[in-house]
Amino acid sequence: MVGNKNKNYTYKSALTWLEQYGLIKLCHNITTFEEPLSAFKIENDFKVYLTDIGLTIGMLDSDIKFKILTNDLSFGKGMIYESLVADALIKSKKDFYYFSKRSGLKIDFVSKVNSFITLLEVKAKNGNAKSAKEVLSNPKYNVDRLVKLTSSNLGETQNILTIPYYLSFKIN
Repeated sequence: MVGNKNKNYTYKSALTWLEQYGLIKLCHNITTFEEPLSAFKIENDFKVYLTDIGLTIGMLDSDIKFKILTNDLSFGKGMIYESLVADALIKSKKDFYYFSKRSGLKIDFVSKVNSFITLLEVKAKNGNAKSAKEVLSNPKYNVDRLVKLTSSNLGETQNILTIPYYLSFKIN
């Protein structure tokens, strides 16, 4: 969930309390892909993730919950898959951020994987991760690793590792 920057500031103490008690995780936007990532976070620009996918699903309308239970995933499921991956990252105790620029360039998650800064893209469909590929191809960003999480099988081409959602807990 991306919020209004002014409202983020207003609710910061409540959000900090919820984060300290382990109910939510703030995922901050970063300005660059340099280490340490935490030094480049934008304090009042963040997404909020619940620390348990069950809580996320529990907050949805009952018709969406029914669709999930009956394996009808025809609705806008990107938010659910992104929350699922965030949940796995949280449970793996990984720090993670996101990257977004006004130009429209958006990366779902940025984290260190095997000691390297890595882009993590969550695809509800087997999309091509256009923004991530743009970052990978631009030497100014100095990032060369992408993990794409999809419903497809495990695969690797060049510097892109594709893994199914159910293996997201293995990102370390």
